[in-house]
Amino acid sequence: MEGTSTQTDYNDEDRFSRLHDSVIHYILSFNDTKCAVQTCVLSKRWIDVWKSLPFLNYNRSSFPNDKKHRFINFVDMVFLCHRQDYDIQRVNVCWENSGFDDLVTTNVNRWRVNAVHHNVQEISIVIDDYLHNLAYEIPYHLVHCQSLRKLEIRVSYIAGYVNIILPSSINLPRLKEMVLSGFSISNLELSGRLFSSCPVLETLDILGSDVTIDNGRNLIVDSPSLKRFAYSWSRRNLLPQNDINANIINLCAPNLEDFFCSFFFTVVFMECLWGNCWSILS
Repeated sequence: MEGTSTQTDYNDEDRFSRLHDSVIHYILSFNDTKCAVQTCVLSKRWIDVWKSLPFLNYNRSSFPNDKKHRFINFVDMVFLCHRQDYDIQRVNVCWENSGFDDLVTTNVNRWRVNAVHHNVQEISIVIDDYLHNLAYEIPYHLVHCQSLRKLEIRVSYIAGYVNIILPSSINLPRLKEMVLSGFSISNLELSGRLFSSCPVLETLDILGSDVTIDNGRNLIVDSPSLKRFAYSWSRRNLLPQNDINANIINLCAPNLEDFFCSFFFTVVFMECLWGNCWSILS
């Protein structure tokens, strides 16, 4: 009987709650932040654990389709309650089926600024089926974040392009990884400045996007720190005035280790472009 009692006490022990906050934070980082906040009802130990989460994952699909404002209020509440003495390491926002919703950019940009105020290191934004406006403005504070190490922006507009509007100045001194997917940048000067303002950039993925830096439709990336470069191209992502093939991808990256390209146009042009890239790499 004594052995049975000991076994029962052992099984009833809440060893999970005795873990250090950093371990609990790591475990919760694999879940949606909504689930992490719901742990506050478990016990007194858990009431404030979510208020110092370094990993925030927001997914619009975690709320019913007709409860958009509940999703917005929830994200605002988490940022408002997050402890100021704890930095945020990573923020992921996924807003699917955004449609003609004019609240998408307003709210997502506000959350980005909130993350910057918490010295965020990684930001990933995925906006699916963005139909409200063919222009998407990037907030000033985001491209001047001194702590940011990874920036991922994926905007999907099934009927065509989304034109990204950048601030007149950009400064990302610690950014090491940039992923741009599904949009165009019409301002050629700012397009070039986006890459040159990242002095320690190591990974650059330009996927299904129309990004050039001069009137000759050239994409020039000059980065001594760059180690990985990935590029894919599709005609449907082009701005109307750029409905022609890109001429040259000029990649100057002496420390490049990983290179990937995928195109959707004629074999002849692909061979010329690959030959140009290969000569740069060699």
